[in-house]
Amino acid sequence: YLFTYLLIALAASLVFITVFSIRKLQKQQQLLVRLASKDSLTGLDNRREFIQVTQQALRSNDTEEPLSLIMFDLDNLKWINDNYGHQAGDWVLSEVGKILIARLAESTVSCARVGGEEFVLCLKGTDVNLALAYCNDIQSWLAGIDTKAKLDGLQLSASFGVCDTNQVGKQLDSLISGADLAMYKAKKAGRRQAVKYPMEQGSKEEAT
Repeated sequence: YLFTYLLIALAASLVFITVFSIRKLQKQQQLLVRLASKDSLTGLDNRREFIQVTQQALRSNDTEEPLSLIMFDLDNLKWINDNYGHQAGDWVLSEVGKILIARLAESTVSCARVGGEEFVLCLKGTDVNLALAYCNDIQSWLAGIDTKAKLDGLQLSASFGVCDTNQVGKQLDSLISGADLAMYKAKKAGRRQAVKYPMEQGSKEEAT
């Protein structure tokens, strides 16, 4: 009987160890997947994840509902790095990531950091005019970040470019190109504003 009991106890222990090891491995795999898809500084999607998720959304969109792309650059981040140090610049990026994650619209397909100070959002069921209104929301969130301790109260802002599938179709490259051109126009026009593509007379919208 003792031998049988020991065999049962050993088998139970092996089962427990196996289950524990499998769960630990699953958690490690989930962590690796997350690390591979997220920007380490902001917690937002990285460029690769953004492209993959947005292309899938474009392929699966068989309705007439528009899909919008918002690209924005944080204004004066290089100046912040030069005058307050790169730690302050990293703090700004981290705070922007936190506020975007906390307040993302339900229509968000992906929100990513794709460059040093460059961010991009993909919004489903949203045309260019609704996307422009959302730029105003983001601008107000940025202005509301408390920078007194880090940047002597400097108000943060961004320059936005917006493009939708009604304007350029369902090719991601075309959406990115349109939004990027509009964002460049916003920066050239003085920053702290949003511009939609195509850039028609009077299309500029100040994001305050």
